[in-house]
Amino acid sequence: MAKLTPTENKIIEYLNLVSTWVGPLPPPPKGAGEIDRNFEPAWQAIAFKQKSVEQGSKDFYAYCQETLARA
Repeated sequence: MAKLTPTENKIIEYLNLVSTWVGPLPPPPKGAGEIDRNFEPAWQAIAFKQKSVEQGSKDFYAYCQETLARA
């Protein structure tokens, strides 16, 4: 800690404080990896104007529902 900057020390102090209030994360639901892999193509379709925000969002949400229902 002596080699850290004052800002870095404050970050460590903050993380130590926060760590007393949180526990381990629960495991992700089955199908989460498949959803994660599909997120990039979904946002790219919106970003490159292949789909509107509304349609891209609806399609991705439907995909997520189908994936989780299958899992």
